[in-house]
Amino acid sequence: MRTSIIYTNHARQRMAERGITEDDVEQVLAWPDYVISSGDRNTMAAKKFKGREVHIVYKAQKERIILITAY
Repeated sequence: MRTSIIYTNHARQRMAERGITEDDVEQVLAWPDYVISSGDRNTMAAKKFKGREVHIVYKAQKERIILITAY
């Protein structure tokens, strides 16, 4: 089963401001260069591609990921 990604309004706004696409987010989630997790709290993942480093902050739940922000 594929995990669904729920984008918060804040995440959508920041993605638009920073030129980050849903495909970019999916690539960071699938193949991160590094991940920092705070246990049951939020997780930050980052990946360098397209000449820049994209960071995402999310909360993983059973079958979905809630994207909090991207930069």
